[in-house]
Amino acid sequence: MKTQEQINEAIEILKENRKVCKSHNMFNESNHDKLDAQIRMLEENMDEDEIYEAFEDDEDGSAAAAAEQLYFDWVNDDFADMDDLQDFLYPIN
Repeated sequence: MKTQEQINEAIEILKENRKVCKSHNMFNESNHDKLDAQIRMLEENMDEDEIYEAFEDDEDGSAAAAAEQLYFDWVNDDFADMDDLQDFLYPIN
C-alpha cells in the first residue's frame, strides 16, 4: 500500500497530466474520463468493489478499468514506486 503522501503526490501528477494530455485516444475513448476516474479513486480511497459501484454508468467500462488498473498495479503494489506512475499517464497534446 502507498502512503497518504505518495497518494497525494500521485493525485497532483494525474491532475497535471489531465491538463496537458489529448482528450481522446485513437479509439475515441476519453483520456480525461479515465484520469478523472483514477483521481477520484485515489481521493476517495476506493477499493475494488467501490470502483465498480462508482463507475457502473461508465458506458464502455474504460474509466473503471483505468481506475482498477491503477489500484492493483500501483496503489497495492509494494514494489511500484513513483516512477512507475508514469505508466498511467497519457500522451500530451
